[in-house]
Amino acid sequence: MGVCFQHLLRYCTEGNNFLSRIVACDETWCHFFDPATKQMSMEWQHSGSPRPKKTRSSIRAGKVMLTCFFDENGPLMLEWLETGGTVSANRYCDTLRKLKTAIKNRRRGMLSKGVILLQDNARPQVAKVCKDLLQHFRWEVLHHLPYSSDLSPCDFHVFGPLKKALKGHQFTDIDDVRETVEEWSCTQPKTFFADGIHHLVDQWDTCFNQQGDYV
Repeated sequence: MGVCFQHLLRYCTEGNNFLSRIVACDETWCHFFDPATKQMSMEWQHSGSPRPKKTRSSIRAGKVMLTCFFDENGPLMLEWLETGGTVSANRYCDTLRKLKTAIKNRRRGMLSKGVILLQDNARPQVAKVCKDLLQHFRWEVLHHLPYSSDLSPCDFHVFGPLKKALKGHQFTDIDDVRETVEEWSCTQPKTFFADGIHHLVDQWDTCFNQQGDYV
C-alpha cells in the first residue's frame, strides 16, 4: 500500500515523463504444446457426429523461458533460456548489457533521460553484482514487492494475451516458439504496450484503495 502510494505521488508530480522512462520486464514459460481449452476447441456437430480427437499434452513436452522487456513504445528485447538452463547473476548482468544496447539502438535519448527498470525480485536480479551494474548504468530500479504480479505489466497485461495466442499450437523446437512469439509481439499495435505501462496507474490506485489487497 505504501509503495503504491509513493508511485502515485510521483506520477502526480512527474506525469507521463515518469511512465515514459519505465522499462518493464518479467519471465514466463512458453511450452512447445499448450492444449486449447474446452471452450476454444468447441465445434458444431450433429447427434451422429463422431467424438473429436484431441491431442494429449505430454509432461515431456519441451518449454523455453522467455524474458520480455518493453516500454510504452513497444518491445525492446526478448531473451530466451532453454530448459535446464539457469538464470545466474552473471547471466542476468549480460542480459542487462544487451538491454542497454537495445535501448541505445531503438530509443534515442532514453538513456540520457534515465531508465527506470521495473523488474522482479528474484535472487539473480537483486544480487550485488547486478545492483552494482545498474548503478554504473545510472538506472533506477522501481520499488516492486515480491509476489506482486498484479503490479507488473508483463503479468497483468502482456503474458495473458500471449499465452492465449500460443494455445493449441504445437511447436517442433525452440526456434519455432521464438519465431511465433516474436511475430506476435511485432504485430501488436503500438497502443497495446503503451496501455500496459499506463495501466500501472490504475493498478497502483486500486491496490492503494483496497488497502494493499491483491488486485
